[in-house]
Amino acid sequence: ATRLRSCVREESTVARLGGDEFVILVEHLSSDVEAVLVAERVEKQFSKAFKLSGREFIVTTSIGIALSEAGHDAEKIMRDADIAMYSAKGRGKAQHIVFDASMQTDTLARLVLENDLRHAIERHELRLHYQPIVRLETGEVIEVEALLRWQHPTRGLLAPMVFIPLAEETGLIVPIGGWVLKEACRQVASWQAAFPRNPPLTVSVNLSPRQFQQPNLVE
Repeated sequence: ATRLRSCVREESTVARLGGDEFVILVEHLSSDVEAVLVAERVEKQFSKAFKLSGREFIVTTSIGIALSEAGHDAEKIMRDADIAMYSAKGRGKAQHIVFDASMQTDTLARLVLENDLRHAIERHELRLHYQPIVRLETGEVIEVEALLRWQHPTRGLLAPMVFIPLAEETGLIVPIGGWVLKEACRQVASWQAAFPRNPPLTVSVNLSPRQFQQPNLVE
């Protein structure tokens, strides 16, 4: 808070919204360039480490900038700044972004996709495709790799790059990853029973780093 206050003039307002979110209200700016200069001062202040209990910590900042116009109320300005801040986080954090109208469209589309993804398992929309791993000497399939796809009700078959980053960010990757593991094991067990061989057919499944944090992963 002290560092933030040092970045603005006395007449500006610095407030904590909650958690690690702060808002700075700067009045009488002539352009967004002046707002960007404030953001750059904040970034410079936070490039220096904090010393806590004999240790040094680096805290990065993601900054969203929204400009008020005639007819804008406080709620809209705050919402626009929040959207811009999350856009800054999505682009790699530790940076600032000025809000523009296209971000609102992108945010809405993301919220719709997130809501759809939350229901994808219960609606049986997720699919596993299996990529064969072949022994070149014999042409025999010795293993398969499970690849996740999403059969979206309106957008068709979606590749992982469309929804996996969102699943990681929201934590949905944990229940989705659990379903993938169970479904892949169910399928390969079915193939093992139908096509017995020695050694048995095996399946490889990609896991998210978040899944390794689950205490029951091995079981």
